[in-house]
Amino acid sequence: MDTSKEYIKMCEKAEEIQKEWIPQNGDFFFTNKVYVWGCYECKKGIWLSRQDQLQEMLDVNNSKFVKPCFMAMNFAEWLNNNIRFSNVDWSMEQLWLAFVMIEKYNKIWNSEEWVEEETK
Repeated sequence: MDTSKEYIKMCEKAEEIQKEWIPQNGDFFFTNKVYVWGCYECKKGIWLSRQDQLQEMLDVNNSKFVKPCFMAMNFAEWLNNNIRFSNVDWSMEQLWLAFVMIEKYNKIWNSEEWVEEETK
């Protein structure tokens, strides 16, 4: 699980995702410079989405058989088509968060915040 300063910042700035958070046992979040795991009643921190939770955000088809293959292919294609990721050392959580943000909200990370991607 990524608990780096960069991932915390990326999660904090992903306001669309933070608004949708319904705390559950097993969630990771950051509050007062402390990482917390499994606090069901806490919603005062920054939710650090796990990779599986990020993947679930893209679940438009409830089929458990189609979803993993479909998403993995789209994710791999997206990575291959985005040269900006070839020279960065991002965790899988950071990459999946970036994928969710572009797919759902048409936003990219500029090292400080999520911004609308310019269409060509």
